[in-house]
Amino acid sequence: MKRTTAIFALILAAAMLLAGCKKEPLPKVYTVYSYGAPYTIDTQSRTISDGTYTYGYEYAASGSRVSFTYPDGNVYSAGIQSANSSGAGGVSAGSVSADYDYSSGYTDPLSLCYALTSPRETKRAASSGSNHPFVALLLCGVGIFNLAAPKASWYLSYGWRFKDAEPSDAAITLSRIGGAIAVVIGVIMLIA
Repeated sequence: MKRTTAIFALILAAAMLLAGCKKEPLPKVYTVYSYGAPYTIDTQSRTISDGTYTYGYEYAASGSRVSFTYPDGNVYSAGIQSANSSGAGGVSAGSVSADYDYSSGYTDPLSLCYALTSPRETKRAASSGSNHPFVALLLCGVGIFNLAAPKASWYLSYGWRFKDAEPSDAAITLSRIGGAIAVVIGVIMLIA
């Protein structure tokens, strides 16, 4: 029993090491799309650009409002609200300063606020497929082995410890179910 547990722990540790994740720092300058229009956001210099004009932005201390400094020097603000009462589920833009002139030719503060609260595109979201195909293929291989040869799987796990032992029907069924689950998870990892 101890030997099997140790082998399983070593295999699990090797799989986790091979599938290790590395968090990349978020870029200081990134582009988001809000209602089809691209906005470039620079978090270091706290600016947002609509492609024509560059606006400065500053969050209020409470985090519920954003002030935008326009190229002509005017400052307008927009409110940020939680998407639901619990605060979970993201944020949405709310009210705009009453003195904003919509005929000025600049992007309105509400659109800038929507762009600022839009989720940024990440490599993981942009790319299709798993970042760790080895783990997915390993799961598929183990699952196919358990589906095709449940008795051999049982012998590798338990049978070698007992002389002339045979697996029960329940053990074979559970091995096949586990194999099917492993194949499904592996395929999902490959295509997701």
